[in-house]
Amino acid sequence: MERTVAFSYGDDEHMPVILGFGHNLKEENVCRCISTILQKDDRSMLVQKKMTHKNKDIEILVNYSLANDGQTFVEGKLTMEGKEYNIHKFATYSSLQIQNYCYDDIHVVRLPCNIFI
Repeated sequence: MERTVAFSYGDDEHMPVILGFGHNLKEENVCRCISTILQKDDRSMLVQKKMTHKNKDIEILVNYSLANDGQTFVEGKLTMEGKEYNIHKFATYSSLQIQNYCYDDIHVVRLPCNIFI
């Protein structure tokens, strides 16, 4: 399934609390990915996201806890060019304004630093 992902890593960027205001996410850090469920049972789900962003192949593995009220992010890892990065924050928004565009069903990944330089 194809999805949209936005990367956040700058000191001035934040995970959105009020949609579209004050998060400073950048259009240049938005890309499309292929999302595949690798494992799923009654209590957890492991999802793989593959994409190419800024000429780099990226794989993200996200582990969710499942409950009757939905899914909760537990942990995630991003792999790029043989290096692995822990994802501390990962969120899904049904709709999110990023600069001039509005995105539906978008995932935001908070990285520890700018890994693309």
